[in-house]
Amino acid sequence: MSDRFFIKVFSPIVMVGVWFTFLSAATAQEKIESKKVLSFSGAFLAGYIADLEQDYKPAALFYEKALSMSPDAVVVRRKLIISLIMTEEFNQSVKYAEQLKNDKLLGNLSKAILALEAIKKNKYKSAQKILFASKSNKIATPKTFDINHVMDTMLIAWVRAGLGNGREALEIMCSIKGNELSDILRDYEAGILAIYIKDFKAARNHLNNAIHNQKGAVIAQDTFLRSVISLVTLESSLGNKQKALEALSFGESLVEDYAPFNILRNKIEKGIKISPQVLTVTKGAASVVFSIGSALSSETLVQGIENLYLRAAYMLDPEDDDTLILLAQLEEKSGNTDRAIEFYQKIPESSPIGSIALMKLALNLAEKGKVDEGEKCIKRLIKANPKEIRNYIAYGNILYDAKRYDELVKNYDSAVKLIGQNLNTSYWQIFFQRGVAYEKINKWPEAEANFLKALQLKPDQPQVLNYLGYSWIERNIQLEKSTEMIKKALEFRPDDGYFVDSLGWAYFRLGKFEEAVNQLEKAVLLRPSDPNINDHLGDAYWKVGRKLEASYQWNHAIIFSKDEIEISKIKDKLKKRLDL
Repeated sequence: MSDRFFIKVFSPIVMVGVWFTFLSAATAQEKIESKKVLSFSGAFLAGYIADLEQDYKPAALFYEKALSMSPDAVVVRRKLIISLIMTEEFNQSVKYAEQLKNDKLLGNLSKAILALEAIKKNKYKSAQKILFASKSNKIATPKTFDINHVMDTMLIAWVRAGLGNGREALEIMCSIKGNELSDILRDYEAGILAIYIKDFKAARNHLNNAIHNQKGAVIAQDTFLRSVISLVTLESSLGNKQKALEALSFGESLVEDYAPFNILRNKIEKGIKISPQVLTVTKGAASVVFSIGSALSSETLVQGIENLYLRAAYMLDPEDDDTLILLAQLEEKSGNTDRAIEFYQKIPESSPIGSIALMKLALNLAEKGKVDEGEKCIKRLIKANPKEIRNYIAYGNILYDAKRYDELVKNYDSAVKLIGQNLNTSYWQIFFQRGVAYEKINKWPEAEANFLKALQLKPDQPQVLNYLGYSWIERNIQLEKSTEMIKKALEFRPDDGYFVDSLGWAYFRLGKFEEAVNQLEKAVLLRPSDPNINDHLGDAYWKVGRKLEASYQWNHAIIFSKDEIEISKIKDKLKKRLDL
C-alpha cells in the first residue's frame, strides 16, 4: 500500500506560522555566483527573491548593495534591517535601526532594537530614555492588542528593576490592563520579575493568576506552559513539594502528557529540589520579547512578525531553551533542516524540554539521511525514559523511513507491552502504526487485528477508517462495509484527496463505474500528481468507454510513479488494453 497513509508523528510545543512562501527552486546564492549585480533594480530584485526563498543572508547582501547605490531608499533599508535580524546579525541591525527610529512602518521595531541593545550592554538609563520616548499612550482593550504598548511597558519595568527600583518595576508591570492575552503575559512577566526581586509571595500570586487564565492560555500556549513550569520550579526551590505538585497537577489537567511536566513530576516525587531560575535584566527583557513573539504565532493574530521577535529574544538570551525550540520549529517549517538541527542541538538534555528537543533532533537528522545519528538519539531517549510512549512512536518514524519493517514491528511490540492493560484513546496510533508495519511484511491477519484494535480505541478516527476500508477494498472483501467506513472518514476530512480516491475505488470494485469516475476525478483535482489516483481514474475511464482519457491518465501515473513494479504493470495495461 502507498506510503501516503503512514502518519508522521511530530510533537511540537506550539504551532508556528511561516512568513514567506517558496516561489523559486533556485537559491539566492546561485544567483550571486552566476552573475554580478550591476544596477539598483537588479540588486533589489535579487534581494527580494532571496527574501521569498527565506535565504536571508544573500538577501541582506543584495539589499546592502542596493542601498550603496541609492542611500535614501527607505524601502530597501526596511527590508535590510529585517533580513539582518532574521540572520541574527543583531549588531548590524542596530546601525540601521538608528536610521529608521522615526519611520512610519518600522519605527517601533527600530526603537525596540535600540532599547534591547542598550539593555544588553547594561545601559539601563539609555534604554529607559528610548522606551519612554516610544511608549504609546494607548491601553490594550478587549478589541485591540496594542503590542507596542505592552512590550514597551514590560521592558520599562525590567529597566527600572535594573536601576534598582524593584518595587516600582513590579507596579509598572502590573499596570498593564486589557484583554486575556495581555493579562496572561503581564502575570507571567510580573511573576518572574517578582522572583528576580525576591518577592516570592508576589511571584506565587502572579504565576497562579497566569495559569488560571484559561482564555489567555488558549491564545498564549507557551506563556501558560512557562507559567506552570516557573510556579512549579519556584515552589520546589522553596521546599514546598506539595504546592509544586498541586501546580503541576493543574497544568496536567489542561495539557495532557506534556513531556516537561512528566520530567518535573518524576524529579519532585523523588524528593529532588528543582533549581530556581537564574534571572538577569537581560534575560527578563528576552523573556518579554519571547512572550510577545510566541503569542503572535497564534492563529488569532497576524502571523509573520513573531519571527522577528523570536530572533531578537535569541540575540538577548541565546541559551533560552524555549526560544531555541521555537526557532528550531520555525526553521523546520521553512524547510531549513540544517538550521533546525543547529538550534535543537543547543538545548541541553537536562532541560525540561530536553527530551522533546532530542526527539525532534533525531527526526530531523533522519530526515537529512543521518539515520544512524538519529537512531542513537532516540535510543538514548528510550534508555533514559523507557516508559515514554512517544519515544517509541518517534523511533517508528525513523525505522519506517529506513524501510526496516521487521524492526518496526518489534519497536511497536515494545510499546504495546509497555501499555499493557492501561489503554486509552490516545493509543490508537500505536496499534494503527503496528498494523501498517505488519502489512509491510505481508502479515495481513496481524495487520487487520491491529487496525480493528485501533478502531476499538477510537471508532471515529478517519485515518484508520480510511486505511482499513481501503485495505479491504484492495483485497476485494467487505466492500459494502468498507464503503460506509470511507464515507464516515470523509465526513471528517471531505477535501482529503486520498480519502476521496478510496471512495472512488470502492465504487469501482462494486461495479458502480460512473460513480467511481465522479469521485476519482475529484481526487485527481485534489492530488493531481499522485500516481495511484491517476491509475485508478484511468481504470475507471476505461470501464465507461473513455479509452483515450484512460490512456492519458495511465501515462500520467507512469510519469509520477517511482515504483518500477507499478510502472511495469501500467505499461503492460497500456500495451494490452486488458479488460479490467
